[in-house]
Amino acid sequence: YRADITQLSDGDYVVVCTVKDENFPITEGAFDSVNTGTNDFNQRDAALFRISQDLETLKWATLFGGNSYDYGFAIEVDANDNVYIGGVARNSSIVSTPGAWHVASDFPQSDYSGFISKFSPFGELEVSTVVSFPPDLDTQLPFGSSAEVIRLLEIDNDGNIWCYGYVPGNGSDIEITPGVYNVPDGAGFICKFNPDLSELLLSTRVGFDYGLKYD
Repeated sequence: YRADITQLSDGDYVVVCTVKDENFPITEGAFDSVNTGTNDFNQRDAALFRISQDLETLKWATLFGGNSYDYGFAIEVDANDNVYIGGVARNSSIVSTPGAWHVASDFPQSDYSGFISKFSPFGELEVSTVVSFPPDLDTQLPFGSSAEVIRLLEIDNDGNIWCYGYVPGNGSDIEITPGVYNVPDGAGFICKFNPDLSELLLSTRVGFDYGLKYD
């Protein structure tokens, strides 16, 4: 599975990935220490950890997910070393927080959506939003033809969060904010969120074909 790595201001590295192995080293006090998948397919969680620059010390490590599969694909840090991760999960499994742009209960629990989550430099979850554009009504596996998959994150000089993702199949449900360039029915999307992930500031479709969505 895709994973991502970036560096904090003190030289430590933070990594997001997807794990199935019960032996993944969870540190004491972690946000999520139990893989709660209910069968062999579902027992996949996103995982996030911080390790020293010399790779000698695991500072903290946590799982991130619920009762179905959760994939962690992208990571970025802001000027204060807050850590943002993005990926895709089943709505019944996505961890979302009150006040976020969307919460998991906004959508059918059997469907699949993207997520962006913010952690403190110490691995504490601060805010997490579902990234989905209704209607999101496809339940095909592994992601469904309407699932939003977050693949890349970037943070601008004002602390706003940018993401690139795609919707396998038809991207006609992707929200288009006024005045932006867009490709009708393009399956890729670019979104801009404010730093606390409570507001979608910009969103557009881009026209990458299906073969270019997997890197």
